Amino acid sequence: MSHDNLNISQLRDNYPFLNNIWDLYDSFDKPVVGGSKEIYDLICKLATDSLHNDKTEYYNICMKILRNLDLNGGNQVEGVTHSIRCNHVNNWLYNSKDKINLSNKNIMDRIFDLSGTLTKGNKRYECLYYSYDENYEDPINIIRLRIFDDNMEIIKNTLMRKGQQNYNFCQKYMNHKIHYQQLKLIILVVLHLKFQQQLVQWLEYLPYSHYYIRLIQNFI
Repeated sequence: MSHDNLNISQLRDNYPFLNNIWDLYDSFDKPVVGGSKEIYDLICKLATDSLHNDKTEYYNICMKILRNLDLNGGNQVEGVTHSIRCNHVNNWLYNSKDKINLSNKNIMDRIFDLSGTLTKGNKRYECLYYSYDENYEDPINIIRLRIFDDNMEIIKNTLMRKGQQNYNFCQKYMNHKIHYQQLKLIILVVLHLKFQQQLVQWLEYLPYSHYYIRLIQNFI
């Protein structure tokens, strides 16, 4: 099913204060080479063993998913925890899978489940596959909201430095991501995810923020 995609090049131009994140998304698309490629190969052959059609396509995306989730890999970003990285990989995958028409949720679940066999030291990290199309009518706005939440500290710090180069870009980002017409959707999403306090923090940067905050507090 075709859907709207994140335009990373446009996002990079419009919101350069998140360049580290856009760099990460670009790195997710690169071919898998070196490193733990042999381990990824074994896992992906196991994950796609039951397939007859589209086996190559699922194998290829599996290799990238494992590389992108692997904390031992080279494309790490300071301050990005595994849980946030998991969000980014799911966002990237939503943006990518439409291009190659991959819709077998059972296989995607299996790939993400097997990704838990990748460890750093003695610690195992898990990441679940998140099917935006099944959970939301407007997935692309939810993805933008999750990117917003995952980078709240960067956005907050940028807005606190009014004279710096990225201030206007950041303000534009805020105004684009949250406006009155989307408020009801955001309230429902945030309440569902139990992010009430984060929503209040986000709204503090909007015009008439006191009105929005009072409205949110009526729901809490």
